[in-house]
Amino acid sequence: LMKRTSAILCTAIAIAVAWASAPSASAENYALLVGVNDYRSMAFRDLRFAEGDAQSVRETLIRYMGVKEENPKILLGREATRRNVALAIKGWLTENASSPDDIVFFYFSGHGTYAIDDGDDETDGRDELLCVWDSSPILDMTYVKDDDLNRWFQQVEATTKVVILDCCHAGTGSKALYRGDNIIKEAGIDWLKIENASIDSRLRDEREIEDTLSREGIEVRTTAFPTAFSTITDSEDVIEFAACRADQVSLESAGLKHGVFTYYFNEGVRGAGDLNEDGDITLGELQN
Repeated sequence: LMKRTSAILCTAIAIAVAWASAPSASAENYALLVGVNDYRSMAFRDLRFAEGDAQSVRETLIRYMGVKEENPKILLGREATRRNVALAIKGWLTENASSPDDIVFFYFSGHGTYAIDDGDDETDGRDELLCVWDSSPILDMTYVKDDDLNRWFQQVEATTKVVILDCCHAGTGSKALYRGDNIIKEAGIDWLKIENASIDSRLRDEREIEDTLSREGIEVRTTAFPTAFSTITDSEDVIEFAACRADQVSLESAGLKHGVFTYYFNEGVRGAGDLNEDGDITLGELQN
């Protein structure tokens, strides 16, 4: 979903799981983790391990990646609404990760799908969507879109943002949702039937979120709307680990009792990724 990341992992930049070592005494690492098993709409096939995966990544971040125990925020199940994700990024994360030296992590486990691009910023003509608890099978503004993540994260001062996505980016109703005891993490809906909300509706929704933050005494820095991810400055590092390409699906495994991607992400961070056995795990090693 994050749109300026592909070259970063391939060059194996030297942020190791020693990235836990903060660059200054005042720097902190923060994390927002989201997992959804049971969706409000019966149009979405329920999952089994997404919420447990979010909790397992929280443990990995605390134990191995320098995130203090009080610094992750986790949204599970019916707490994981679009509004709550927006409030968590624009409010809690923006207020706390207030230094450029901070590092923020965003993790999502659940269904993923597409909608027709309404911003003319997608080469394939499709916006990628994260299916949160209250997503509707027919309206794009009930999902967390790639453009939403872009816009919300621009308000976070932390320079380095690590995005970890265990979901499918393909959502058609024609594909089988099961492979034996394993479940494909695909929304199982016809993405061509998802309607684009009007700009006025989206602006109204954004303003309601900002009004909520203002009432809570949180200063809101409004960003341009809509916007493309390419507007993020070149000085920022946005690093994405995704379970699959935009045209692929991801899987949760009955045998592993995890999403396959999350299981191996955790294993890699916890030591298996140290391919040259030097005690540090670079992003390139973790990718491999």
